Amino acid sequence: MTLLTMSAVVTATPAMAAPITWPSSLTIAGGSSVQGITIHDGLLYAADHGTGRFTTTTPGGSTKTVLTVEGGEPAAVAVDSKGDVAFTLDSDPTVYQVAASALPLTVSASSLSTNPSVQIRYHQTGTEYFYGLAFDASDNLYFGKSVNPSVYELPAGQQSVVTTVVGLEAGVDGMGFAPDGSLYFATDDGNVHSATKSQLQSSLPLSPADLRTQPDGDAYMGIAFTGTRLEHYESLGGGNVVALAKFEGPYTPGTVTVAGTARVGETLTAKLSGWPSDSEYTYQWLRNSQAISGATSKTYQLTDVEIGAQITVSVTGSANGESATVTSNPVGPVGRALPLSAPLFNGQSDVSLSRTVTAGERFSFTGFGATGNPAPTYTVTSDANADRSLPTGVTFKNGTLSGVLTDIGSPEIVVTAKNSQGQAVERIELIVNPAKPIGLKAVVSPQRWESKDEPVWEVAPDGSVTQWLTSGEKPGATITAKQGSTLEVDVVKVDKYGNPVTSLQRVSVTSSIATDTVKALSQDDATITFNHASPHVITIRQDGFVNTFTIQVSPQTVASPTATPTATAAADSLAFTGANVAMPMGVALVLFFIGGILLIWTHLRKRRIGRHN
Repeated sequence: MTLLTMSAVVTATPAMAAPITWPSSLTIAGGSSVQGITIHDGLLYAADHGTGRFTTTTPGGSTKTVLTVEGGEPAAVAVDSKGDVAFTLDSDPTVYQVAASALPLTVSASSLSTNPSVQIRYHQTGTEYFYGLAFDASDNLYFGKSVNPSVYELPAGQQSVVTTVVGLEAGVDGMGFAPDGSLYFATDDGNVHSATKSQLQSSLPLSPADLRTQPDGDAYMGIAFTGTRLEHYESLGGGNVVALAKFEGPYTPGTVTVAGTARVGETLTAKLSGWPSDSEYTYQWLRNSQAISGATSKTYQLTDVEIGAQITVSVTGSANGESATVTSNPVGPVGRALPLSAPLFNGQSDVSLSRTVTAGERFSFTGFGATGNPAPTYTVTSDANADRSLPTGVTFKNGTLSGVLTDIGSPEIVVTAKNSQGQAVERIELIVNPAKPIGLKAVVSPQRWESKDEPVWEVAPDGSVTQWLTSGEKPGATITAKQGSTLEVDVVKVDKYGNPVTSLQRVSVTSSIATDTVKALSQDDATITFNHASPHVITIRQDGFVNTFTIQVSPQTVASPTATPTATAAADSLAFTGANVAMPMGVALVLFFIGGILLIWTHLRKRRIGRHN
């Protein structure tokens, strides 16, 4: 067969039902010669020519008999929206129907015409075979004749037929409606024919020339669409296994538009949308509806010949032996070429400007492109990174600068536009302001550092503490101090990205221990001297925000008395005076340390440098 066999498991969506997983093949348990098939409400109905049964089978393979015609040879089956079952028998030119409420049912072939549960929908005298049977979405019943090859419609609630297709060269076999309302039916010569929904509702009858025909290679007796496009089960009229397959649908073209400026020297481009993914394309550009010699690529550069003309492009797409051609709307009239000119930003060759953004908020600034002919190319650099690349999260495209920045600062973006006539430079300063404040951070450290190994603690807005040492960071640390010692608390209001936000009020620093001495140093910092050994709960308040943390104060160790050495002045040196000559080096080391690990505290460090020096 030439049908495309599907993978082992596929997903289909029948009308009015949840998605169903249909296997690549389905076995009709107890069947011997399955012919007509259809799918309704998640069940595959099958007419078993060999056993006289009409069955339903679930996607999981569970088979149940719903109708038995003793002495009959089932040929075709169809189910309407109410669940009523229509069927035909071999060598019987009659279409029967049984209401869903009467199922399951067992009846003899000889008593079908007199059984009260069986309705005769259509009967034709003479020798005829009705192998194809299918309901459309409106419960109109279609069936095919094999001896006199043709297709008929039996409108819902009627018993008189409408001739739909005539002039076929081979008898009609399996039949089914695709989800889009198209009717597909197979014929004995190994072809599959289809008519669209609109064709079935137009002037009838249709002839073979009106149909879309694709060779299939096999004549098969049943077509049951799963509800997913043209995916269907097929039965070949023998055995009890039906296989999942897929018809090739009709080639449906998409659209084409022309992108670009209708001016001499500019390049126009054919833009395609909605075409089948496996299409191959050819192009033809037209000037005032006349083909332009040699203009057969996806793009076309306009020349002086096109001045004043309307330009279109025709695209022919093809796949699976079928094709379609679509022509774009015209662009034009084509204008004359612009004179050559060097790039300019807002009429200038060197421009400096600024834009203000907020940390964490997306921005998009337009109008940063340059004029010039030919169109300039751009080089974009920045002082934000060592490699001169743009800050992370920022892009420049077609004159638009956009992105998101989370760190405060003022990176400079430099846009250079160049063409054959010269270049222009545009400098854009992005001033990044902090976002809305979320709380208070604090840096707690010895008031006078004696060694780079002394710890520094950072208290986050949620009160969590991180200890910083030259050896690294220690989350979840405890702030410690000795009785009688002094720690400095530097406070900063921050946004959710950790950026400092200017304070409006002086910070308030209080301790849970009344004997502590708290001394304000400036608007944002203070010192605390601990006169009692115990846990001290420190509370900082500023601009409506509060943060609390604990400092564990331990007793001061009393050192054993030692002899005081006598200072001896070396030659060409000063005598020992009791001053701490190591102090400047200690300060320098700790400032270097702070500069490496607490960059966001720049303004705090500057303030402290002034005090410690």
